[in-house]
Amino acid sequence: MLRSTGIITVVFTGIATECGVESSARDAFSRGFYSVVVSDCMSSPDKNGHYRSLEYMKNLITITNLKELENIWSGGKKLSSTSIIQDGDNSIHHEHIGDASKSDVSPNTPPADEADL
Repeated sequence: MLRSTGIITVVFTGIATECGVESSARDAFSRGFYSVVVSDCMSSPDKNGHYRSLEYMKNLITITNLKELENIWSGGKKLSSTSIIQDGDNSIHHEHIGDASKSDVSPNTPPADEADL
């Protein structure tokens, strides 16, 4: 249904990072959508589980924060090659692994490999 309306990017927020958010983001990724997780717009009753889930997802899915996403959508900027996941005093730095052309999270830009779908 999403694909038939031209949607190719799915942005995830919510509760239970390590359950509903991670499983939904991974499912969208496996179906060929460009998945973006907004790390400071989700939570979990298990803080360690929240951060562990973000670490697991970072190799497949773009992880950003709300401020960076707002900047991208308001000005058409691309994600930097290094994104920062930040929540309170804790920061996790990581590099986005994958095709650099997939760093554009504009909702109307297809992932680099969409022709293969």
